[in-house]
Amino acid sequence: MRYPLPAILLLALAAVAIAVLWRTMSESDSGQEPRPSARTAAAAGPGNEIRPAATGPLFAGSAVEHKANAPRRLDELGRPLPFREAPFDASLADFLRRAQRGQVFSLQPFDGTRLVARITGRGTQDGVDTVSAAFEGRSERDRMFLSWQKDKVRGLVMLPGENLAYEILGEDGNYTIREWLYGDVLCATALAGGDSTDTGIPPPDKRAARATAERITTAELPALQSRPDAPHVIYLDFDGETVTGSNWVPAGQSIVAPAARMTASQVRETYERVRRDFEPFAVNITTVRTDYDKADVARKIHCVITSNDQAAPGAGGVAYLNSFSSTWPGDKVCWSFQDYNAKDCAEVISHELGHTFGLGHDGRLTPVEVYYEGHGSGETGWAPIMGIGYYRQLTQWSRGEYTSANNQQDDIAIISSEWNLPRAADDHGDSSAAATAITGDRGDGILARPTDNDFFSITLDSGSHTIFAIPSAYGNLDLELRVETLGGTVLATANPTDQLSASASFDLASRQPVLLRVAARGKPEILGTGYSSYGSLGSYSLSGFGNQEQPPSAPIGVTTTRISGTQIRIDWSPNPSAQSYTVYRDGTFLSFVAGTSFLDATARPSSTYNYTVTASNAFGASSSSAPATVNTPAFDEFIMDGEPDFAGYLVANPGMTIYAAVRGTKLYVATWSPGDDGSGFGSDHFLFVSDALLSSAATAAPWSKAGSIAINSSKPYMAGESTSTYAAWSNVKGPTSLAKGRLNSKVMEGVIDLVAEFGSLPADVYVAAVAYGTSDGGTIGSQAPAGNGNNNLEPGEFLRIPVRGVADAKLNGTYDILDAARSFAVEQTRLDTLNRRVLRWPVVPGHAYQVQSRSTLDFGSWLPGPTQTAGSAQWEMEFTDTNAAVLPMFYRVIRP
Repeated sequence: MRYPLPAILLLALAAVAIAVLWRTMSESDSGQEPRPSARTAAAAGPGNEIRPAATGPLFAGSAVEHKANAPRRLDELGRPLPFREAPFDASLADFLRRAQRGQVFSLQPFDGTRLVARITGRGTQDGVDTVSAAFEGRSERDRMFLSWQKDKVRGLVMLPGENLAYEILGEDGNYTIREWLYGDVLCATALAGGDSTDTGIPPPDKRAARATAERITTAELPALQSRPDAPHVIYLDFDGETVTGSNWVPAGQSIVAPAARMTASQVRETYERVRRDFEPFAVNITTVRTDYDKADVARKIHCVITSNDQAAPGAGGVAYLNSFSSTWPGDKVCWSFQDYNAKDCAEVISHELGHTFGLGHDGRLTPVEVYYEGHGSGETGWAPIMGIGYYRQLTQWSRGEYTSANNQQDDIAIISSEWNLPRAADDHGDSSAAATAITGDRGDGILARPTDNDFFSITLDSGSHTIFAIPSAYGNLDLELRVETLGGTVLATANPTDQLSASASFDLASRQPVLLRVAARGKPEILGTGYSSYGSLGSYSLSGFGNQEQPPSAPIGVTTTRISGTQIRIDWSPNPSAQSYTVYRDGTFLSFVAGTSFLDATARPSSTYNYTVTASNAFGASSSSAPATVNTPAFDEFIMDGEPDFAGYLVANPGMTIYAAVRGTKLYVATWSPGDDGSGFGSDHFLFVSDALLSSAATAAPWSKAGSIAINSSKPYMAGESTSTYAAWSNVKGPTSLAKGRLNSKVMEGVIDLVAEFGSLPADVYVAAVAYGTSDGGTIGSQAPAGNGNNNLEPGEFLRIPVRGVADAKLNGTYDILDAARSFAVEQTRLDTLNRRVLRWPVVPGHAYQVQSRSTLDFGSWLPGPTQTAGSAQWEMEFTDTNAAVLPMFYRVIRP
């Protein structure tokens, strides 16, 4: 196949360079593991060579030599120990502390290789002096740094091309050098052949940012804190940062990180997702900078969410291992370069935070994978947080229980080690004798350990009951609910296989107290598409106790979905004691709602709204829910999420699909997604767009596919590959956006600017959707419009789409020409050669129309004429009144 190498392939090889494992005490072969410290990076520059007075090897090797494929020594938590260690020459450290930019010195590592290095920078911040160096005649990615904090020293020599790193640490002139794999030090992965590495978790599928690329401002940023009083802090920085004094660039340099391309609502969702991952631990997840500033340096980490990937170009995010507990200020920053999709962003943040606590990657041995994407589908589709969690709804901490796992680290034990985070306190009793009494319409709790059981008691009336146990939105928890009498008789147990929530139904012969036990569970077939209860932790709510003769509690889980600039969908979790709900926008009443979803079709483009919901029953109304904030799309913005923006945009479906719409000068097109694993269609999908056709199929098909096409080779097309996540626009001149659904039941969708592409707004565009076989020379397997079977795209095999025919000015999924209040009108009336009246009007393929008539305008019945359905490529329709009398007649066209 001839097409650009998919970005995901480049980055699947590229997950390697930045996460660091510092230890401040000696480590013996017994596996005793002291408190870790962190490690760093540097870069390059010019100067004169100066050699320190010391002679002989500066790195005296021990008996055990490094072998990349040798069995590793591990500590009791499953983390790697260094291959070997030896004294480090104090005279070299002293020389480097005084060295100036451009000076040259030499090193000789354990294996005897002599390295010549040049000082590239010096810097001082927060009482720490740092010098950085690069190596002569080697890759610019090979680098070194040393830092001093009074009499303490630590440093790192990083050689990614050899998958090696050397750690230097000590104080008062007593220094040690240790040998590691490069991936032991940074969030890094050895590439094929073991002779190179790449840095950082790969980014997800191609996803388009908001077309306006708006960035969150400090004024818009919500102040969010999960545990304000906790001494341990994870600071999520969304509103921009200039990172200085860090170990991501040469000493004395900075990284200017612009604010995330997010709305306040997206920030809240990202925060909530990360918060759920860390609910079992007593840590404050916060967006408040002062929470971070006042925390102890060894009890905090700073995660910057930005589009600037200077710290690890091409990666989705990056971090130093064990940097959370480091006492060196330069180690305290990790990164997420996914800054516009809340799910993707949160998965990167939690993954990189995992590295800062000392966690390695979760991949597979067979097939060889550095990052495991998970398995299953729906709400129980599962992936490990330390793998890749973009594509599964349920992501959890793991200990490598899935098939062919390559990492059996006990994630939870490492995160909750004495130098990282304390566990959250148990909030409810774990026996019937210690049950928490429920007096209202809801109970809440947190399962902080896999063995945790929460007991509740409540008195219920006689009759039928259903109790609901529901995990918090975006949580990691799969619940089991058991109901029993005080005497121990089990009334009901619920743990549905393919759901995370549980509902238990039972009958009571009389009013009596019952006990509820909430426990974390997994899904059967752990070695298949299931998972154990190990990572099933987090918060939940219990409901279904009737109204308890009081108003319901405030709705929870309020979320917004951007449909278009004028349509926002609001959803929330059900409250069984509520009889109705009320939706408000910016405090103003919108609607009473019986269910748990409402479509606000009165929004305005490019606006910011806060939605709240209250619940009501016979005893009154609840307080308002927490607000859900959303920035509505611009008037011409389409939503790129792998789903058709509106079902009404479907204009062709003879084997492939074509969706089309125009807002302003922007054309939206979509077709079936080819997926990413060869299942289903097993083909590469193309969607061609042109403002003109050739007289015949004279242009060779792209990607070395078979046959020819009847448009110029310079015209834009969107293409997606069936066995990877790759999708892109080609031959484009102006701005574009694109999204490809990972499943072939979704769509590949994109937007181009018609004026930018064609010089002016064309009256018509010509579109064809085609599925080709995946190999070079692959033939057409399916297409829209229908083809003639000769494997070419002839002029008649393109769908002519009038630009005004698919215009949607109201952004509501209905073309203007289908709306009688807009452009749907008879555009031409004439008399034919027989003096009969002829009407002509715009139509949409596949829709039915009927002409009606009467002799007076203001009264009388409309007489129906025949109903006609527009063909698959028909955009205009005519009606000839063969019965027209001499008397005047009035006509109207309706859509029956």
